[in-house]
Amino acid sequence: MISAIRVQTEHIHRKKIALAAAEESQETGDEGKVAKQVKRHIEDAEDEIQAYNELGMCLNSWETRESRVIGHAILAPFFGPAEKPDNYMIDWCIIEVDPSKMVNFSGNTIDLGTEIRDYRLNELMNPNISNAHKFVYPHGRQLLIQGVIPIDELKKPKTLHGDDAECLLVLMRGRSTGIIVGRANEVMSRTRYTGCVDEDGKQIQMDTKEWAIVPYDKTWRPFSNDGDSGAVIIDARGRMGGLLTGGAGATDSTDISYATPAHFLLENMEKNGFKANFHIGQQEKKVEDGKKRG
Repeated sequence: MISAIRVQTEHIHRKKIALAAAEESQETGDEGKVAKQVKRHIEDAEDEIQAYNELGMCLNSWETRESRVIGHAILAPFFGPAEKPDNYMIDWCIIEVDPSKMVNFSGNTIDLGTEIRDYRLNELMNPNISNAHKFVYPHGRQLLIQGVIPIDELKKPKTLHGDDAECLLVLMRGRSTGIIVGRANEVMSRTRYTGCVDEDGKQIQMDTKEWAIVPYDKTWRPFSNDGDSGAVIIDARGRMGGLLTGGAGATDSTDISYATPAHFLLENMEKNGFKANFHIGQQEKKVEDGKKRG
């Protein structure tokens, strides 16, 4: 990775030199307009070089295997369905993070990336002007996770789609899929897992209840793909809806992804002696602001 950054930086340097030579050869008039464009390209190249240099410096500090260990698991209940009537999938663990590795930690956020332009994401997440809460693209692309979607809103959304139908729009950043927008289904699904083993190593079949998410519309790609399991799913307000557990696979006309609702995760974690907090960073900032005012 570091060597690839060096190659890319050298490539940008060569591009900058070529652009500078092109700038010197330009005259006035129409050619002067071209010169301005070339100058803008040089400035863009300089920004790229700075970004790659900063990334390289960051990666250098993570070069050894020891430096890449950011914490350790302290709680991991046995994988499988919870007891009825909920019987959602239990597939989570708690990791204690080494604070010294979290430099400039700004809270639990989702990086919205560059796959979907900011204006387009605003359009997708704000399909109906009558919705009380609007999605606002955050500065720096970091969308803060704040709160949990209540179970009653998962079953009966308070927001509308463009056709005025009740619809809870959600987004996720998956390892394989990247940033993606989908529509949550208000009806909980029943799924069956085969080929699983219990605590004694015996083959068993598991029936679970899941929160289902489908593509934004029929023109969109599947909401999730292999490797996305464990990704956080949130709504337009940054509230956590659940953790992705799997999918039913794509066909020519449909695709369904499954998640464990966040409200159940919190309850299950508390039953196991851990009270989760999704407001890390935000609450600390409020405390600091309060101390400053005091």
